[in-house]
Amino acid sequence: KEEVLHPEGSINPQRDILLFEKLLIEEDLTLIVERIQRIESELKKGKKDNQKEFELLNRLKETLESKKALRSVELTIDEERLIRGFKLLSLKPITRVVNLGEEKKQADIEKLKNELNQEGFSVIEFYGRLEFEIEELEDEKLKEDFLKDLGIELCGVEVFIKKVYDNIGLITFFTIGEDQVRGWSILKGIKAPQAAGKIHSDMERGFIRTEVIDYTKFKDAPSFHSAKQKGILRQEDKDYIVKDGDIINFKFSI
Repeated sequence: KEEVLHPEGSINPQRDILLFEKLLIEEDLTLIVERIQRIESELKKGKKDNQKEFELLNRLKETLESKKALRSVELTIDEERLIRGFKLLSLKPITRVVNLGEEKKQADIEKLKNELNQEGFSVIEFYGRLEFEIEELEDEKLKEDFLKDLGIELCGVEVFIKKVYDNIGLITFFTIGEDQVRGWSILKGIKAPQAAGKIHSDMERGFIRTEVIDYTKFKDAPSFHSAKQKGILRQEDKDYIVKDGDIINFKFSI
């Protein structure tokens, strides 16, 4: 089979992650310096429209010159809006996944994690081949036993998806129909009417209230009717902030 050579000539996860981060920082620095130079030229001509952007970019430039990614900078909503069009790479959240083999020693794994944590990087462990082989098993009980023996509570894909959602500020709420359950992804902090609008704009316009139950409690009351009888179904108004795992029945009028 054809092999792909590593550009550095060897495999070293810690070095490669740091190198990747370095490349992102350098790319952003080049872009920001070019933009600062253009604004400086405008300022010399008496154009003051971009003064706030100029000040912000100089602050970001200092961060990049100190070899730090822009995601380490706290930005206001207005500041985020000012630089949104630049699509700065080191500003984006990053999820790092280490794909491990069965033969990898736990001591080696912990050493790598500790080294990366010292650099400010979080790491997800993922036994790709092993979990793929377990997933191919038809017996669900056997799957659970294998994962339990390996100390894996959630499979790597589930952990990865959850981490990515956390990084980009997404949560999931659920709706239940007669013949289907559906999950909806929304930004963390969104209120009930806007969540309803994710399903249909008419539901947001005609929003009245919601019936809500946490998914962990739903197994004890597998319908909204039984949940109401057990007293675990909540009524929430337009100011309710939707939480991850909420099962929601929206009441609306068109």
